[in-house]
Amino acid sequence: MKSFEIQVTEKLERLVEVEAESFDEAVLIVEEKYRNEEIVLDSSDFQYVTFETKDTENEYRNLVDELIEYCYKDEERHYEEFEDDEKPEDHIFLKIKRLKVLNNL
Repeated sequence: MKSFEIQVTEKLERLVEVEAESFDEAVLIVEEKYRNEEIVLDSSDFQYVTFETKDTENEYRNLVDELIEYCYKDEERHYEEFEDDEKPEDHIFLKIKRLKVLNNL
């Protein structure tokens, strides 16, 4: 069985109205209230969730493994259809077979 790391990201969002002399002052007021825990986002502020692979190298490796295995099985059938003395030396199956060996090093 393979291991996967999945990143779960939730977005919480709340519109806060404040009175201020300028936009910049309003942002500063809201930032201060947030840092002082006067504004605390909770489940009622939920907007959406995403699920993504955290480890792209792991994802890449698994995809390569799957593709090689699929191509190997598919091309092996084609290669085996040739008579032994007629099998092409440059058939793609032989390259995939070699790639499979190199991939497992």
